[in-house]
Amino acid sequence: MILRRLAASAPASIAGLGCLYGVGGLAVEYARDFVVIEVRERRGIRVEVVDGDVPGGSRNTAYGAAKAFLEKTGLRIGLRIKVYKRIPVSIGLGSSDATAAATTYALNKMIGSELRAPELVEIAGQGEMSVSGLPKYSGVAASLLGGLVVILNTKTLRMASLAPPDNLWVIVFTPHPGQRLGHREGLAEIIARRRPGLRSCIDQSSAVAELLIGVFEKNPSLIGDAVNRGGPVEESVAPTIPGYWDAKDAALEAGAFGFNVTGLGPSTFALVSSDSVINVIEAVTRAFSRNGLRVTAKVVRPDLEGARLEDPDLLML
Repeated sequence: MILRRLAASAPASIAGLGCLYGVGGLAVEYARDFVVIEVRERRGIRVEVVDGDVPGGSRNTAYGAAKAFLEKTGLRIGLRIKVYKRIPVSIGLGSSDATAAATTYALNKMIGSELRAPELVEIAGQGEMSVSGLPKYSGVAASLLGGLVVILNTKTLRMASLAPPDNLWVIVFTPHPGQRLGHREGLAEIIARRRPGLRSCIDQSSAVAELLIGVFEKNPSLIGDAVNRGGPVEESVAPTIPGYWDAKDAALEAGAFGFNVTGLGPSTFALVSSDSVINVIEAVTRAFSRNGLRVTAKVVRPDLEGARLEDPDLLML
């Protein structure tokens, strides 16, 4: 039996975490995107953005995810999807990933949870790819499953969802709108074309190992050390964020475990303990300000839940 109406949400995420570009992401309690999905008699997919300044229709990741879901399951139904965009767009926190994840999760619940996690991540990833043109699974996986998700095999989409230490907090620094940033067009393509040498590959592999050991041992210092090793991605994104390296030095001197870019920026994040939150916020804010960049700091926790069902009627209030 197919449910006729359902709502779901999915959280923001920090893809990459410095050394996990393309294979890992952390769901965070920054904000959530919501979708309400209704089955309708007429075939086809209709996507309407009720709240948020993003395109509707086929240019929304909800459309691509729904289309991929129907093709995967063979269902011949019509869908009406209302999107409530609560994660700010274009700041590096997986806004489009969350919409695709929430849509995929809701549809799977509507048919009785028949698909497994790897299949859901693949569907949500196709939704994201329908808009960005690039296959990206780390962000949608984190939004779907919650916690720290690492893609163990990108071909078969085997993955693990891990819980970060309880004493790990995240500070997200987001530039105020309308400020001048460095040239950011085509960053993902630029990074994809880079050919890192053997030494860089070895360093990134050891950083990934350090991060995973830090998670298993519940050691924030090891996790932070790994996050700091951003490699080619950090080197490519940093020039587009005024004062990035000064802010990173300031964060670490103020007691942060680690500091890096969120996804491809322009936001940045620091991993901290609860007793260093204020010092890190003040130090990083001052460092960016000295370089002409005003930022807003938001303190969040890792989101361990991932996508979840919501009351559709509450969204109408």
